[in-house]
Amino acid sequence: MAAALIEAGAAHVRAAGARELYVHVIAANAAGVQLYAARCGFAQEQAESEGTARALNRPARLLLRRRLAAPQACE
Repeated sequence: MAAALIEAGAAHVRAAGARELYVHVIAANAAGVQLYAARCGFAQEQAESEGTARALNRPARLLLRRRLAAPQACE
């Protein structure tokens, strides 16, 4: 279900002319990282430091990016 929602969103923004799709995921969320990175083709763009996360009173996050040049389905 989650992969289908990601693909629907990717198709929508690709049709609108976007070439990249970015998402934030909590770094400790192994299932979320697995879904985005391993199944849906996202790559880590940036990791938020623990110091920044602590200063903002939130868990550390990863910024993930997927290029949308050609249709790609989650596995």
